Amino acid sequence: MVEKVAATALSRLCEEKELLHPGQFGCRKQRSAIDAVAKLIYTTEKAWDKKEHLGALFLDVKGAFDYVAKNRLLSRMKELNIPSYLIRWTNSFLSERRVQLVIDGFTCPNRDIITGVPQGSPVSPILFIIYLSGVFNSIEARIPEITALLFADDIALLASGKTIKEIQRSLAIAGEEAILWGMANNVIFDIDKTEAVLFTKKRKIRRNIRRYNLEIQGQTIPFNREATRWLGIWLDTGLELKEHYKIRLQKAQQIENRLRSISSTYGLAAGLVRRVQIAAVQSVALYGAELWWKGQKQAEEDLQKLINRQSRAITGALPSSPIDLLVREAAISPAKPLLDYRQQRYALRALQLPTNHPINGILPPTLRYGDGSAQPGEYSDRNLD
Repeated sequence: MVEKVAATALSRLCEEKELLHPGQFGCRKQRSAIDAVAKLIYTTEKAWDKKEHLGALFLDVKGAFDYVAKNRLLSRMKELNIPSYLIRWTNSFLSERRVQLVIDGFTCPNRDIITGVPQGSPVSPILFIIYLSGVFNSIEARIPEITALLFADDIALLASGKTIKEIQRSLAIAGEEAILWGMANNVIFDIDKTEAVLFTKKRKIRRNIRRYNLEIQGQTIPFNREATRWLGIWLDTGLELKEHYKIRLQKAQQIENRLRSISSTYGLAAGLVRRVQIAAVQSVALYGAELWWKGQKQAEEDLQKLINRQSRAITGALPSSPIDLLVREAAISPAKPLLDYRQQRYALRALQLPTNHPINGILPPTLRYGDGSAQPGEYSDRNLD
């Protein structure tokens, strides 16, 4: 209970005082993984509007919670002017901790824990992102043109430029600065999970993308030609998200097959089958649909086929039964209304977010301000207030 109260107090303070970096998404209210990817896509499209390319360097913090150094965390909290009573509580919370394992009935000796924040504690996520927020100050002090995004322990460093060399230089410097900051703060970046992506509209560059790479601390990191997975979204170099849609649909079909096997073996009530179909199959297929849905007919048809099979599984009807009646009987929305609804729901949520939220500017002025005659840039210096 005390840890939950402390977590709430720290989170509220950080949001009210804007102590965290605006690009930090994970472990914060109203900042989802979809928001982080939407911000990346928006930043890329803004670069494309200026006839530029955009490069992204994806870094993964190794161990995450386990490598938080107490003294450095307390120093970071002081730098952010967090009240002394919360700093003292954090010091007490992370002091004199011990662990003991019991394996197959054998009790191991007690061991002191000198680093890390405990997994499972409600206060650990906010302490971790406070600790990690210092890396952005370090990177931006050296190379201000970098845009940084973070979801929990997954970092994306974005750099745009007219030429590939310009992007390579910016990302290499930013990556080196992140690693140097990590070495000074007990944070290790997993080099095996480090990836680079070049987002561009030029097909010639896409075809020859393997010619380009980054050199960071003696490591060569090539720009990926294939789609790259970040926060569950497969990002291709043209940001068409076709690969993401196909992968999510395949995973949904695999889950559907498993569910069909379970249902035929053990038997499930129609109401339960519907709940599982929506929670386990549709949720997988539609993850990230807010980002890629633009009325594509092929995607609509593929998803509708999935919904048709779900309707037959829920109702238990014969294959010859009219599918339209089955969809209504199963109480499942058809593909197009379902996709439209998800996108509309995301837009409505974005409209309700605070004006300082990172995705505040993603929606067009015609929607955000209700001005159908708005001109480009007309509302660039305004907000909802």
